[in-house]
Amino acid sequence: MENIEYSGYWWLPLKEDEKIAGKPEKKIAGTLTFTNYEGIKLRLMGSFTGELESDVPIILGFADKKIITLHGNLNCFSTISSSGFSSQEYISDLALIGRHFANRNEILFHKANVQYSYLFDWIELPKIKREPDFVEDWNKERELRFIYTRPETIEAITKYGKFSVFYGWSEAAKPEGINFQQFVSLIIQPNQEKLSFKDIYSKFIRPLNNFLTFATDRANSITKLELYSYYGDVNVDIENTPYKKE
Repeated sequence: MENIEYSGYWWLPLKEDEKIAGKPEKKIAGTLTFTNYEGIKLRLMGSFTGELESDVPIILGFADKKIITLHGNLNCFSTISSSGFSSQEYISDLALIGRHFANRNEILFHKANVQYSYLFDWIELPKIKREPDFVEDWNKERELRFIYTRPETIEAITKYGKFSVFYGWSEAAKPEGINFQQFVSLIIQPNQEKLSFKDIYSKFIRPLNNFLTFATDRANSITKLELYSYYGDVNVDIENTPYKKE
């Protein structure tokens, strides 16, 4: 998967009695990074409680205009200077970008959209056609036309759920050229609509990855993963939320 780096503010979800009492959230500046070598890591310029926390189930964040939930966070490094300044680092099991889950029991999913590194080797992509150009005089104004026809989505219903092959594209036009990229993804909709990440990964995402490795004779990996949930909060007004800044 692609490396990421997001900088912003991070905080712990308030307990119900703290919400009722109107306690402000303590937000700490920090940077979230992901690399295939280091995994998910959060570096904070401060401490949530002023103590050396070892395990934090949920950390919420708003970084580079993205809503982020970090799940399964282990404190791997902490320092407190003589002047009282602290910094911490956490490694996380899961980073969910696009939604806040204040309760770990609500991190449940009913659908997944997955792209694998060599899925296009198993599912043939359509060719992009160029219309013939009959203009012989290259000094005259010419028009080039390319035709792309997106294949229809392929669907299959099994006793485990509905599986779909979806074809799509992305484009970016610049003065010097056009970048047109095709992609294909697998959409997984299990019959059971409330699955943990561990379950949806172990029962569907990983077995499909192993199948593609066998089918393409190439080691496959996940290049993009989108998960869908009925829970969580997608509306976070960070500018108008009262908080205590570290």
